[in-house]
Amino acid sequence: MSKRTFASALFLSLVLTILFRTYWGKATVYSLTENYTVPSRTPIPSTKKPGGGGGGSTSSTATNTPIPATATHTAVPVTLAPTPVGGFVPTAEACGEHPTIQALNTTRVRMGPGIAYEIVGELVYLEVRPIIGRAVDVNWWQIIMADNTIGWVSDEIVIDQGNVSVLPIVAAPELDGVAATPGVPWDPTIEPGCSIAPVWTSTPEPTAVPQTESTAVPTETPTSPSEAVEEIVETSVEVAKSVATETAVPPTAPPQPTKPPTPIAIAEPLELPAQSTNTGYLPIIAAVLLAAGGIIAFLRRNR
Repeated sequence: MSKRTFASALFLSLVLTILFRTYWGKATVYSLTENYTVPSRTPIPSTKKPGGGGGGSTSSTATNTPIPATATHTAVPVTLAPTPVGGFVPTAEACGEHPTIQALNTTRVRMGPGIAYEIVGELVYLEVRPIIGRAVDVNWWQIIMADNTIGWVSDEIVIDQGNVSVLPIVAAPELDGVAATPGVPWDPTIEPGCSIAPVWTSTPEPTAVPQTESTAVPTETPTSPSEAVEEIVETSVEVAKSVATETAVPPTAPPQPTKPPTPIAIAEPLELPAQSTNTGYLPIIAAVLLAAGGIIAFLRRNR
C-alpha cells in the first residue's frame, strides 16, 4: 500500500468518526472559555395504547423540552420611620458629655425605673432623646421628652451614646407611697477611651408645704427636747413682756339687744366755769338764813 492510499484511508476514517459522534452520540462542545454541556433528549412515554393482537409493541418518541430561565425581581417593601415630635435630635458624639439614647423600636416611657410605674409617653422608632440621669440599682435611664416631660426607659430596648459616666444617680420616685427597695448597684458599660467621671447622687427635693398665718415656723431646729422646751419658754416670756409694755386698751362691752352699751367711766378732773360756783350755793345760804331767823323769832316769843 502506498503512502497516499494510507493517508486517504486515515482521513476518511477520521471524518466518519466525527460524523458518527455528531449525529448518533452525545456531542461535547469544546470552547476556550467555560465548558457547557448540551442537554440530551428527554424521552417522553407515548400516550398510544397498545393495539389488539399479538406481537404489538409501543414506541417512545424523544422530544426536546427546553427549560426556560426566567429572571424574577421581587420588590421589597420599605417602611420609613415616623418623624418624632419636634423632629430628629442628633446622637451624642463618642465620649461626649451630653449622652443620648436611641429607641430600637416603639418604646414606652414610664414615670419611674420599672414596668410597675405609670406610662407617661412613647418614643417612635429611631427617636433620639437626651439622658439626664440613671438609676442606682436597675438598668434604666432618665430622659427628657420633646414636651419637657421627664421619664424613664429601660437600657435593654435602647442604645446609649456618649460618656454615660458623667450622669448623676437619681433616686427612684415612690410607688403608691412606698419607697423603692434597694437592689444590686448597676454599673453601665463605658465606651473604651472615655474618661470616667466621679459618680454623684441627685436626691429629689422635698415638696414645699404652704404656710398659714396661724402656723409658727421655727427659725432653727432644736437638737433635743429640752432645748425645744427652753426655746418655747423664752419665746413666751418675750411675748408677755412685749404685751405688758403696750398701752392697755379698755375692753368695750358688746351691744346687747335690749340694753344700751355700758359707758366706760374715765376719771378726769372736772373743769367748772367760775359763774357756776356762786349760783350753786345760793339756795343753801337762803335756807340757812331762814332757819336762823325762825330760831331767833321762836326764842324771843318764849321770853
